[in-house]
Amino acid sequence: MGLIFLFRRLIFAQVLLGIVTFCMAEGNPGMLLVAGALGALSWYVAEGPTGKPLPQWLIIIGAMTAVAVLLGDLYRNQGNVILAMGHFTMWLQVLLLYARKSNRDYGMLMVLSLMQMIGASVITSSLVFALLLVGYCGLALVTLLLFLLKWTGDHVAETNKHAAVRPNDNTRPKAVVGRGHRWHFRLTATGIGLSCAAVAVVMFLVMPRSGESKINSELTNPIAGKQAGFSSEINLDGTPINATGRAPVLNMTVYEDGKHVGDPDRAFLLRGAALDRYDPRTHNWSRTAANNPDQTFELPNQAPMHLARLPERTTLLRADINLRLQTEKVLFTLQPIAAVSRSNLTTVTFNAIDQALGTVTRNSTENNEPIIYSVISPVKPPLNMFDTYLGRMGETGRPLMVEQDGEFEINLPMHYAAGWRNNLPAIRQWALSVLARHGLSRDPDAVYTPQDRHIAELLADHLRSNFRYSLNNPKSSLPGVDPVENFLLSVQEGHCELFAAGLTAACRSLGMRARVVSGYMASDYNRVGRYYVVRQSDAHAWTEVFCGHEGWIAFDATPPQDVAAEHAQARGKLGILSDFFEHLEFTWVNKVVSYDTRARNKLLSTAASSVRNMTTKPDTWSNKVITWFKELPSKVRFDGLTLTIAVVILLFVIVAIASLIYRLIIHSRRLSALQLNRLPRKERRKLVSKLKFYLQMLDMLERHGHVRPSWQSPFGFAQELADANPMRFDPVLALTELFYEIRFGHRELDADRQNRIKAHLQQLEHALVRTDR
Repeated sequence: MGLIFLFRRLIFAQVLLGIVTFCMAEGNPGMLLVAGALGALSWYVAEGPTGKPLPQWLIIIGAMTAVAVLLGDLYRNQGNVILAMGHFTMWLQVLLLYARKSNRDYGMLMVLSLMQMIGASVITSSLVFALLLVGYCGLALVTLLLFLLKWTGDHVAETNKHAAVRPNDNTRPKAVVGRGHRWHFRLTATGIGLSCAAVAVVMFLVMPRSGESKINSELTNPIAGKQAGFSSEINLDGTPINATGRAPVLNMTVYEDGKHVGDPDRAFLLRGAALDRYDPRTHNWSRTAANNPDQTFELPNQAPMHLARLPERTTLLRADINLRLQTEKVLFTLQPIAAVSRSNLTTVTFNAIDQALGTVTRNSTENNEPIIYSVISPVKPPLNMFDTYLGRMGETGRPLMVEQDGEFEINLPMHYAAGWRNNLPAIRQWALSVLARHGLSRDPDAVYTPQDRHIAELLADHLRSNFRYSLNNPKSSLPGVDPVENFLLSVQEGHCELFAAGLTAACRSLGMRARVVSGYMASDYNRVGRYYVVRQSDAHAWTEVFCGHEGWIAFDATPPQDVAAEHAQARGKLGILSDFFEHLEFTWVNKVVSYDTRARNKLLSTAASSVRNMTTKPDTWSNKVITWFKELPSKVRFDGLTLTIAVVILLFVIVAIASLIYRLIIHSRRLSALQLNRLPRKERRKLVSKLKFYLQMLDMLERHGHVRPSWQSPFGFAQELADANPMRFDPVLALTELFYEIRFGHRELDADRQNRIKAHLQQLEHALVRTDR
């Protein structure tokens, strides 16, 4: 009954662990609270001392309700089968926990729990999930082995019941176990688990991810479309883009002219989408790129693809980016981007108007696999750098801006990133009043003035210094007031999208071209891995203003101290521990989750290179050992007699080592037979000399075909022999009792016991010899 009770507890723990793991993978704490509480309560209701399973009719009604919930999930989650089936199997497991369970029901519980874990493995690649999955596999293995024991016992009991003359008087058979049965079970479970793990590792290394998914991506990764902070559209009435979770979106390592420049005190803006159109009715910013379609480029295998021409001695920044969560086909870049190189990317899109970089195809279409690429940007953009974008994109090749007789002509579509229709006079008046404090003004009809960059910086500095940062949407005192107008002229408080939109509106009201940019602020530096970790909550928005020959310049009007304080608070107080765990998770995603054919080939190439180095480089330890053995015959020259003596000595050494190993094995077996394994070494020596008689008895019995199984206790073995033939094996029972007196009763081996032991051994020897005759 002990094994059966242990099985019931373990399968209960397995089901609860599966529920917790799936809810963690989905990121659904509400489901975890409800399903976990109901599952935990089932032990008290159905399995406790006063528990009683629910009636079958109630379980059937619950199953029908679960089917209705499944249909509702499919409708609510837009046909995401993985999530819906995960919830369905979860509710079925909870119902089975409350029901009266047969072996068939227990088997169904294990199958449903396994299906749920398979679904969870599809929708997440988290390191925490991987650790929970390892624990679940170990628990499921032990539960399965116990289930086989329980099923065997139930089958034997049922067979005996049918064969008995009086079935009602038949009792359940008890399992025959010895002192080491628990260790045998543990060793069996450990051996099976290690064997399965070894096979899994070999299969993982030999058969990498193909990258060719035949299933709809919405089915293979149903939660991939959840909000990742960044959005290619911004609604000023909605939730701020950085009011999201803390899940990592990407990792970035930055180099300046090949030298690592990561620093906790240095931040970078990662550009995503340039939003040039504002809809005053929906208060929505969106991207048009002047209706100029993105152009597609195949990335070369080795060298980067250059998008702009740079002078030879330009100081360059290279950002190696590992994009772990992508909800839209957007690649994040430093500004301005000059080149992009591939890792697991094959094709990218680029737009000359707004310098937006995106994806088309990848070497892998698996949503859980990160996108790895590098972007190169100049530290200080040279003049006319943006002109080369247009030529690269197959345009006329005209410069981005032409100056003639003091007049400027911009080679951009007429209405691109220009104009502000909503309450233009009031916003223009506000912007002019800010400039007037510095003795400046601007003609709104001018296409460009040399002071435009300075004007944009003054407006941004005014917003940073006089406006308040907040994650809450400011409420307008008057209905129908535009959020940008309300931000600039009334509340003077808002989130980063309002700061970016406010600066953009002010610049446009003065006749300048400006656009809102959405992306991320990379400021969370991991000191363990020496890279930046960009999370969902690091989503940010800022403004880009056209500044003549300098092109588009970024201006961040959000108060930097408030943003830095928000990120520092979100980081927490764990410090280096948080960095260490994040680095472990990044390594897991980068090395295991993204393991594909390319990674396997790289691994094999590295292994082959190591083998070649072992045989070609003279300074490696392995090559030194091989060389020493090769040169040994030439260094030591043997004649016939010396060689014979050396061979004989070598044979003696081999025999001595083999004898030592044999003695160690025999010694270990003797200690196990005498049950001395767990005693200190000093006590072992004393008891071994006292208990030699028991080993002599076992040797006599083994010579005549009576071997004590390792799982059987000494008394159980002796009693079994005595019951079979009392006249012959009574000395075995007497010697075993003396063994127990000395081993566990701490009696001394006095003269009386020595004489009795000698007499019993002689009696046993005579009995065995007479029987053999």
